[in-house]
Amino acid sequence: MKRIKLVLLSTAVLFAFGTAIATRPHAYDCTFAPQYYFNGASYIPAGTYSYDYTCLSGAGVCTYYKPDPVFNPNFYLPCRYGRFQLLD
Repeated sequence: MKRIKLVLLSTAVLFAFGTAIATRPHAYDCTFAPQYYFNGASYIPAGTYSYDYTCLSGAGVCTYYKPDPVFNPNFYLPCRYGRFQLLD
């Protein structure tokens, strides 16, 4: 009886641990997605970070990304914060 109880308890603990790991939210890192900046009228591709542009400290949104470019191609969300600065 003790052996069955131990097996059932171990199974329940492993199942609970597996369920907790499987259902946790996964954070999406937008910095690897193509970046765009807003020039006041439209969204322009920003290029490569630290090569074409940088984000200086300050208030506001530096770059945006498209979370769903296939089904909602005209929707942008903020990714990097600060002030957008092109590098020459």
